[in-house]
Amino acid sequence: MDHILTYFNIGGRAGRTDRGTSSSPPLLDPVPAELRKNISIPAWKNWVQPSRDLFWSDLRQFFPEGYQQTYGLLSTRIHPIPAPVREAIFDVFAPKSLRSNKMKFLARSENKDCLIRIYLGRRQDRSDLALFKLRNFDLMVNEMEQLGLDTAFFAKVLAEALAVLHWKAKVDADDVEFVLGRAPVTNMPPTAANLEVWGRDSPAGREFLEFDCQQRRMGVWLLDFNQCKEFPESETGIKQLQNSFYYNDPYYPRPISDHPYDVMLWNTFKGAYLQTSGRLTKTDWPEKFVDAVEHEGKRRASLNSMFD
Repeated sequence: MDHILTYFNIGGRAGRTDRGTSSSPPLLDPVPAELRKNISIPAWKNWVQPSRDLFWSDLRQFFPEGYQQTYGLLSTRIHPIPAPVREAIFDVFAPKSLRSNKMKFLARSENKDCLIRIYLGRRQDRSDLALFKLRNFDLMVNEMEQLGLDTAFFAKVLAEALAVLHWKAKVDADDVEFVLGRAPVTNMPPTAANLEVWGRDSPAGREFLEFDCQQRRMGVWLLDFNQCKEFPESETGIKQLQNSFYYNDPYYPRPISDHPYDVMLWNTFKGAYLQTSGRLTKTDWPEKFVDAVEHEGKRRASLNSMFD
């Protein structure tokens, strides 16, 4: 995970370097800033060992009864989506059987812990409404369209992130997740030249230095790197990347579909992935990966099993 955070280092939220400092490492220089502005990852803060008795005893109240001291990874929290958005999701998608108990449902702790999984690769109606919950809410592509969300933007963001994971972090992106959550509204600090031009009392300077942790915006987060593995740049490695693409939850658009919107979404994803990859590697492995994904997609489509 440390390796991956080093290469993204988005907005100062993940600035871990090989030497364990919090400054932006030179390795980030080849990754253009525009590839990092639309996605966040939890910042890696500390590694806790079982021998840290004071840590475990101080936080005992937060752990399940009977837990054993072990190794712990401390990172920043992804805050759940705002209450008005949770309420809107309930109003649109909750089954009629829950409507009369709306406020009680929304007040449950598990429904406050709401992150939205961005399932660009699944188009279907909700079948099992008895299991309706807001924790780890699966938002499918047809529901995004129903809500008027910009699915092409999400496809572009996910494609750019996958390209950076493959060709900068050099990992297969196995089992990573893409979710909507909240992040603090912060602006990058001005340079000395900015301050000299603006002056101390400039409105531009005040806006540039805005920092408000209470008013939070929603954005795309990338998380869960514990299954990621390095891969060889070979046909074997391409097979590994293809497997990881399909083993994951259906975050990525379908490479093969009869639905015209899915076709457009895949073309957007594919174009953004190849364009971004071309900035990170001069090899033809990204094209071979896309070809492998499309070939496997045709095989799965013939079996009616795209992401199973």
